[in-house]
Amino acid sequence: MAYGTLKIDNITYTNAGVDASTTVSGLVQGQFPNLTITGTISGATITGNTGNFTTITAVTGIFTSTLSGATTTGITANFQSGVFTTQVSGATVAGPTHTGTTANFVAGNFTSSITGVTVTGTTANFSSGNFTGTLSGATVTGNVGQFTNVSAGAGNFTSVTGTTVTGTTANFVSGNFTGTASGATVRDSIGNVRIIPQNAQTTGYTLAASDVGKHIFTVTGVTVPSGVFTVGDAISIYNNTTGNITITQGTNVTLRQAGASGTGDRTLAQRGLATVLCVSGSAGTEFVIGGAGLS
Repeated sequence: MAYGTLKIDNITYTNAGVDASTTVSGLVQGQFPNLTITGTISGATITGNTGNFTTITAVTGIFTSTLSGATTTGITANFQSGVFTTQVSGATVAGPTHTGTTANFVAGNFTSSITGVTVTGTTANFSSGNFTGTLSGATVTGNVGQFTNVSAGAGNFTSVTGTTVTGTTANFVSGNFTGTASGATVRDSIGNVRIIPQNAQTTGYTLAASDVGKHIFTVTGVTVPSGVFTVGDAISIYNNTTGNITITQGTNVTLRQAGASGTGDRTLAQRGLATVLCVSGSAGTEFVIGGAGLS
């Protein structure tokens, strides 16, 4: 038998022999605490200890106890606390605490705490964080990152502090390492810090600022210029010939031989090796030179 539709706002019933009236919405909330609705429930306030919905769509919602169901959607969801086993999404998800097994965010700005086994997304911007498992993604930014252990294929960190930082490549703008920095290759702006890079020359050559920390592999004379180097800059020169070459004292330069009082041009014998060190002068004008085969 088919049934029709009854649409009413108020209903009158007998209560202890006396007629009483109530709204249908009031009847649903007050008289039937366990009611299954297959359509829509709406109103300013829907209260109860537990609401278990298959789908909730609302402009805003403030839930102080428990909200569970397959899907909860809306413009704004403000939770005091929540355990979400599948997915939370929307324009804004706010609240003091969000916990769960997996949280997958496209972007997030979290000022308090995020905990869970896995937190993944395109961008995560943390003011602070304590992560005991794995933190990964395209971009991880924040004011301070303090890690007990960092292991990654590559990293570009302005500042990293912690007990151990390991990985294939680490690119630091600056660093203060009190223990050990290790890896396949440790490099600075010049190159691998474990080697002395080579600058090979076949004609007369004047030292340049880019030669600092390198060795000049030459078959001809080398000149030490003024106004190029600062105190502490050092360059080695190797004579790759069977004859002598001259290391020339440039204009306004004092080139002093180590362990002697003499200054001026120096002679480097065949297969000789000498190091030039800038020791004083605001414009890098005084140098000391020493080595094997030098006279």
